[in-house]
Amino acid sequence: MVLMALAGGCSSSASSRDAATDGLVYDLALDLPVGCPPDAGNALGVGAHCTRGGNQCGAVGSNLVCACDTIDGVTLVGVVGADMALGLPDFRAAERTFQLLTQVAGRAGRGQSPGKVVLQTYFQEHYAVQFAARHDFAGFYDKELQFRAWMHYPPYSAIANVLIRSEKLDEALTWSGELGRWFEKTRHEGIRVLGPAAAPITRLKRDYRYHFILKSPSREKMNALLRAMLAEAAARKIPRTQVIVDVDAVWLM
Repeated sequence: MVLMALAGGCSSSASSRDAATDGLVYDLALDLPVGCPPDAGNALGVGAHCTRGGNQCGAVGSNLVCACDTIDGVTLVGVVGADMALGLPDFRAAERTFQLLTQVAGRAGRGQSPGKVVLQTYFQEHYAVQFAARHDFAGFYDKELQFRAWMHYPPYSAIANVLIRSEKLDEALTWSGELGRWFEKTRHEGIRVLGPAAAPITRLKRDYRYHFILKSPSREKMNALLRAMLAEAAARKIPRTQVIVDVDAVWLM
């Protein structure tokens, strides 16, 4: 959640908005008072809210606030749960956290008054938070590339996410187990195969979801193994629509 303090007075409420959620946190969808900066409601995102307090105007919203246009007079930005994304099982978690924090920090001090940014974090020693606090892009870049190289993640290796899904849990477990045993028996030099394991979002809508993650510096070798895996799945009569192959996956959830 993002909180902003804006210079300038506010008066009575002018409009209301429906509650909205971005999937991780809830926006505070309340009335938007007249007197806030022009187009503040639209700029701050769905559910953004300005509150009256003497000569100060406060705005509250979710990470949609980070993508808003320039709003003059923002003197303070506070980020609640700034490191929430670091707990997600995704190798891009640190990159997304750093990007979010540096982007929202840039909302403060764009007018005539200087700005300040306050972060609430449980992992204050994490390099994504430390480099974001110092606004050190080069430092974060070097540290993140070091981590990616150690763990064989892009850009040092190609990555693919193979998702097995079914409305029946037994089918999802059986199919992922069969393909897992096939991966174990198949020679795939230069390719790392992780799984099978339950996907971080184990059930989506009506489907149970299990997945494999493949990493390799050779796209040619990985693509050949994926084609062989799909042929094996077809031979075992696993429906093609229930096996999803995402090469260069940007989301592993």
